[in-house]
Amino acid sequence: MKNKILTIFLLSINLLAFDINSIMKEIPISKTIQKKVITIGYDYNVKGPRYVFYNLSGKNINKKNINKRPRFYAEKSIPKKYRVYPSDYINTGYDRGHMAPDADFDYDNKILLKVYTMANIVPQVPELNQKIWIKAEEKERELALSKKHVSVLNIVLYKNKNNYLKKLPISKILERDKKRKNFKPWTKNKYKKYEKYERNLNKKKIVIPSGFIKIIYNKNIEKCYFYENKKYSLKEDKLKDHEINCSSVIKIINE
Repeated sequence: MKNKILTIFLLSINLLAFDINSIMKEIPISKTIQKKVITIGYDYNVKGPRYVFYNLSGKNINKKNINKRPRFYAEKSIPKKYRVYPSDYINTGYDRGHMAPDADFDYDNKILLKVYTMANIVPQVPELNQKIWIKAEEKERELALSKKHVSVLNIVLYKNKNNYLKKLPISKILERDKKRKNFKPWTKNKYKKYEKYERNLNKKKIVIPSGFIKIIYNKNIEKCYFYENKKYSLKEDKLKDHEINCSSVIKIINE
């Protein structure tokens, strides 16, 4: 059944635009996860998605705009030893970054829930997630509206396989929390619990992505964007600064 789903997925890509199949062959995955509206290529070695694919229909953009967001949840179709949990991100300094964004699917509560699986989430630098990457997400919705339909393939790059998600040092957390009005000094028990969470996260070895590629296309258009997973200057950054020639995607993947 899984192979059948993947075959249909790849065939649909081939019919829609340029040669995405050649790009897909360059992306190593352990498991294909089908979440109705999104297809996730998950890699057990990095404990995260290698790609996330979805179709966008212009008629669904701004159809409802649900304000209340679902809770993140662990993906049960992934074996436990390769799963990532929402709590793994707490006090790491990284955001839970959606590859398939919630704003693309906020026209139906059940559909919106699909993109809150942790299999669709990656550690993203906060400034990138909240201000920079979102510009490319807005572009795909803009094109879906103007062109009636687009397909999107998000590729996650992992150039440093030894760069793992870790808890922030306790000193940094205390420095941050002391600025809050409701700050309470840590008890010995809280220190022990935190150290336990820290050890458990270190054992998981969740790899932090080095960058991201977003491909937006249909039969008539193709737009490709590349972002490093780093802090950008919010004032100077523009969407066009990240646009790349789609013919260079395979080269970037293999660098």
